[in-house]
Amino acid sequence: MTAQRVYLPAEFGREQFKIFAIDDFECRMQTLRQEITPRLFTLGEMLVQPLSQVVREPLYLHVARHLRRTVNPAEATWAAFARTQRAYKPTVHIRTAVSRTGFRTNIFVEDYAEDRPLFARQLHDKAEELARYFAAHPSIQAFTITDDGNRPFSGDALTPEVLREFAGKLQTSRTQHSIFGLKVPSSKAENADTLCKAIIRQVKTLLPVYHLGIER
Repeated sequence: MTAQRVYLPAEFGREQFKIFAIDDFECRMQTLRQEITPRLFTLGEMLVQPLSQVVREPLYLHVARHLRRTVNPAEATWAAFARTQRAYKPTVHIRTAVSRTGFRTNIFVEDYAEDRPLFARQLHDKAEELARYFAAHPSIQAFTITDDGNRPFSGDALTPEVLREFAGKLQTSRTQHSIFGLKVPSSKAENADTLCKAIIRQVKTLLPVYHLGIER
């Protein structure tokens, strides 16, 4: 018998963020699946059509289940939007992710993604143009480009040289993935409509990054 779907509102506040502070593996994962995963499904269903219009191609909703995880409880979970229905990780995709620190909208490229070589090449070739764009949008953060204190570079620090160096790592390192994103203010995550509008605006801002992984 198929388990009945649980519906919860697409709202995320302090109580949801605190779930990621639970130390016990079983307790955190069970609470996450009960309290956060249903909210991500609701959010994803609200967003999939508007985001498809933003990127001008059909997107499909995928919600992380963490079914293979048996140790180390998840530090984040997410709804992903990808142009393939079968799986999202082989492609450049949009993630709306929730963690202990809050909510984030990311453009994500896995280390084994089929789109990674194209993404890396275009990141290198368009470094000058992208650096100007990032400088004009300093709230964008490169979560996989960090300083010595493991703090992500913000848009105004993403110079052409920094971008080309990172593109080289994507091309040569088998374990290098890419995350560019924007943090959603906590106050906007507490209301479903406000959260959706914020994510849509953020995806529009992040479109140049998303397009790096797509042949155009």
